[in-house]
Amino acid sequence: RMSGTEELAQAEEAAGEEGDFDVDAEGEDAELEQMQKELEKAEQAKAELDKLNKMQAGGAGAAAAGAAPVDGADQAERDARSIFIGNVDFSTSVEEVQAVFAD
Repeated sequence: RMSGTEELAQAEEAAGEEGDFDVDAEGEDAELEQMQKELEKAEQAKAELDKLNKMQAGGAGAAAAGAAPVDGADQAERDARSIFIGNVDFSTSVEEVQAVFAD
C-alpha cells in the first residue's frame, strides 16, 4: 500500500507523461494573453478619455481667458441685476425660466 504522498507523486508523473500539465499551462497562457489584450484596450480607452478631458478643460479655459476681464464696478452692476433661483430642475431650459418671469 502506497502513502498519499506517493500516490500523488505517481499521479503527477503519469500526468506529466501524458502532457496534461502542458495543456493546462497552454490554457493559462491563452487566458493570460486574453487578459493582457483586455488590459491594453482599457489603457487605450483611458488614454482617449484623458485626452478628451484635457481638450474639454482646455476649451473651457480658453473661453474664459478670451472673455473680457470684469472689474469691481462691472461686477457690482451685474450682481445688482442678478437673482438666485433655487429648486429649479436641471432639465429646465433658459426659455422656460424666462417665461415664468415674463408675466
